[in-house]
Amino acid sequence: MTRSPTTRQQHGFTLLEMMAAVAVAAILVGVGVPSYQRFIATQRVKTAVSTLNYTLLFARSEAIKRNAVVEVTPVGDCWQDGWEVRADGAVLARESGYPDLMIATAEDPGPTLSYNAEGRIEGDATPFQISSRGSDEVAQRCISLDLSGLPSVRTAACRTTVASCT
Repeated sequence: MTRSPTTRQQHGFTLLEMMAAVAVAAILVGVGVPSYQRFIATQRVKTAVSTLNYTLLFARSEAIKRNAVVEVTPVGDCWQDGWEVRADGAVLARESGYPDLMIATAEDPGPTLSYNAEGRIEGDATPFQISSRGSDEVAQRCISLDLSGLPSVRTAACRTTVASCT
């Protein structure tokens, strides 16, 4: 059986099918982009919290190891501009800033945190409240220091009043 030359087999999509596929794709992108932006903002807050928490643990460890005072200080005017870990005038570690976040303390730019040779905080241990500048839907995180100098993180605003640095 042979085909007649007048019938042709068609390949591909019709214009109507293509328009329907583009419309479905546009709806999916429209629904997905806000969720993705919220996801990115949440991950930025988590990264900053993790880095600051690690820095505080590092400073405490260095103070005990060196049997000397180790300080964690904000770089510039605000904690979101970055921070440094110093011992005997030398910079042990430096973290770049997080301009898209708000890192607030009870006083801004916030006090220098000093760990003594026993790993305890000298003076008041002010909590750090970290939140996203662009999204109110992203959960705030609070890093507080206990009497032994160990930081702890919780997903909520800090219990004490914090001042934000702009």
